[in-house]
Amino acid sequence: MIGSYTIFNSAATLGKFFSVVDGTVKKTVECELHTGTYAVRSFSSADEFLTQLTEVTGSQVISASVPVNGTTTGGITTRARPRENCLARTKENFKFPDGAGIMTMDYDPSGTVLSREELINLLRTAANIPEDSALIWWCSGSSYIYNGDEEVQGLKGQRIYLLVENARDIPRAGKVLLDRCWLLGYGHIRPSKAGSKLEYSVFDGTMFHHDRLDFIGGAICEEPLSQKRGAPINYGGSAFLDTKKAFRDLSDDENTYLNLLRKEAANAV
Repeated sequence: MIGSYTIFNSAATLGKFFSVVDGTVKKTVECELHTGTYAVRSFSSADEFLTQLTEVTGSQVISASVPVNGTTTGGITTRARPRENCLARTKENFKFPDGAGIMTMDYDPSGTVLSREELINLLRTAANIPEDSALIWWCSGSSYIYNGDEEVQGLKGQRIYLLVENARDIPRAGKVLLDRCWLLGYGHIRPSKAGSKLEYSVFDGTMFHHDRLDFIGGAICEEPLSQKRGAPINYGGSAFLDTKKAFRDLSDDENTYLNLLRKEAANAV
């Protein structure tokens, strides 16, 4: 089985920048992908995808989607800035492949922080993931920043990648995952600055949208800072996952209970 995804090469370096200013570690973020190039990458095994993941640099980002026009390389631009022979990076032009791909789970904690083992156990509880299915973990691109031998920033966000048989099922499977996390007590509602009630679960639900980018390339550190986040780890096997079996739709009773939980959480805000 051959899976695919897209890697974007930005004309400007993207990601999180760390430097020391007046004795204090300063972080700045640049995440607007305006111009550059894209290339569709393929993989046939977990080991191959692991190797590709470690090769992503600070000027690159990846996406689980691929161009709908069937091209494998080209230039990119934005909808607002059309350029000749370039493809606008929009949800109309990039969608999950009709075949194997990657399902990305982004954990950016607030409040109580789950360890790597706790996060993986929660995922396995919420979904029926066979032991032989690839389950790849890595820390976020801003984790484990050091000033010499001193750790100035430890584990921040975490990623989990599943190699899936049918990437077109990711939006449905992702919603089921978020719903089942709510049923397990891992859901909450927070008010926005405008007063809206925003719903949150363990994982970032926007990663299950077609046009989402994954800034996994690592931090850009100015001396004397450096990053020591290790390599991604496969906690499963090599098989591609059948998401229809792993992420079962909720029953009527489960949906009823879920709606009650969300109503109670909203009333408490």
